[in-house]
Amino acid sequence: MSRFRRPSRGSRSPSTRSSYGFVPLREEDLELIRRWLLEPHVKRWWDDGVKTPYPDAEIDDYRAAIQGEDPTYRYLAWIDGRHAGMLQHYRIADSPEYAAALALGEDAIGVDLFIGEADLVGRGHGPAMLRQFLRDVAFPFHSIDVCVIGPSVKNLPAIRAYEKAGFRPLKEVHIPPEPDPEFLMRLTVGQLHSLQR
Repeated sequence: MSRFRRPSRGSRSPSTRSSYGFVPLREEDLELIRRWLLEPHVKRWWDDGVKTPYPDAEIDDYRAAIQGEDPTYRYLAWIDGRHAGMLQHYRIADSPEYAAALALGEDAIGVDLFIGEADLVGRGHGPAMLRQFLRDVAFPFHSIDVCVIGPSVKNLPAIRAYEKAGFRPLKEVHIPPEPDPEFLMRLTVGQLHSLQR
């Protein structure tokens, strides 16, 4: 008797091991970033009404970081040799207002990301890509042992993906003027190294 497996309704692990790469964002990448920011699955979470007009104000922040005027480090992400999305890292203390709102009581880095190509969303790439980014890029860059990530409390797919990456819930935090509280999650270097890709 043959049994058929029913596909999962949530994200799944890539069926074969994918390769991920990260290169610092450049001015010539901004048109691609703009296109991704306008994709409905990205715009839903990145256009929170705080940075207007969207996506121009967001692109201005990316440009400032590329020019060294903002201590956020942004990267173009690749999946299997294909442009896929954006990841960024920063030291929480470099933004005193944000650091005060989070009230972590410890030095930490923050990360944010999106997968811009709609056909790559929900394929299990987010957790593996995020772990590799932290291991190879963000943690070594800052030499800080704690990372936090703060998706909207309403962004349940992101929260599940970050849990799969190893992050654990810390607390909900309201960051003015963001409309929704952040669901702050935490991961240490030690916890990351204990996980397998």
